[in-house]
Amino acid sequence: MLANKYVAKLILSDNLVRILANLHNLVQGFTNDERLADQLNKTILKTFFKLYVLKRNNMFNEHEFQLFDELSECLNSSITTFVKLYGNYTVLNRFFLIRQCQRCQRLLHDIIINRQTRRSHERIDFIFSHLSNAEFLKYVFDSKSTFNHATVRDMIVDMGLLMNQTLI
Repeated sequence: MLANKYVAKLILSDNLVRILANLHNLVQGFTNDERLADQLNKTILKTFFKLYVLKRNNMFNEHEFQLFDELSECLNSSITTFVKLYGNYTVLNRFFLIRQCQRCQRLLHDIIINRQTRRSHERIDFIFSHLSNAEFLKYVFDSKSTFNHATVRDMIVDMGLLMNQTLI
């Protein structure tokens, strides 16, 4: 695992590393399961790296590159909704974020459908089943939790810095 963390730090920006660390803390706080939080981050990294390598080596066709553009727009929209939830938590915004996560999930499936194994599709489902869980989002944006509030605030700062960068 040390080699994976080392490689991740070489490839990922500091902002993305901090977002993943904060996500880990939130998942661990929600589930009381450090192994699950570790597994989620590991799965996110593995999925990210596979997409990175495929895109970097021009393995996608024109349609798949168009799907990447849609995915980028969807991720930016999800980040915007995440920020809105921090400032004004509403059930409607939470459900909108869940729908956006589901859309990102479908786009990822469509992008890799001809390039990856069933296991890669299962990883995508694992990631989004956690990120779009309504109870998890309710926990994350719990206004009574000063720890969560500070963690989400830190994530938002890092997300804002990443908005104009190409993640993949």
